[in-house]
Amino acid sequence: MIKFQPLNAAQFDDYRRYFIADYGQEISLNFRVPLAQALVQAETALAESFPAGKAQPGHHLLSIEIDGDTKQNRSAQQIGYFWLTDTEKTHTVFINDFVIFSELRNKGLGRAAIDALERKLKHQGVTQLKLRVAFENTRALALYQAVGFNITGLNMAKTL
Repeated sequence: MIKFQPLNAAQFDDYRRYFIADYGQEISLNFRVPLAQALVQAETALAESFPAGKAQPGHHLLSIEIDGDTKQNRSAQQIGYFWLTDTEKTHTVFINDFVIFSELRNKGLGRAAIDALERKLKHQGVTQLKLRVAFENTRALALYQAVGFNITGLNMAKTL
């Protein structure tokens, strides 16, 4: 069973390293900026929402975990992260970031995590879930479409 836990300080440090490297690569690729500049932009984006590792209002950084097995003396296993932003006025949650660790992919865990998140959010009164997927991330796009997300537009950019 999938469950969600707020990140502790050590997990936040791990997430920070992952996010800056991953999002920096995405920025560099999609906006055609030097990687060093893109890494600074990624670090700034995270710091604005989580100054000193503390979430700004409406931001939630969650560890995605699979329940342990007490019979086999196995504790819960972290399998990824969700970074969510909620907008109470519109009952909407935006998925800023979602990752299942690479060694655990292709096991149905991404779909299971999204399904569990949907159940949790519906219970909280959320009526809409939104996200953005990078153009080149065809695997994620296929997953999101398979679980019912609709394409609502395309983000475009031009360097001047």
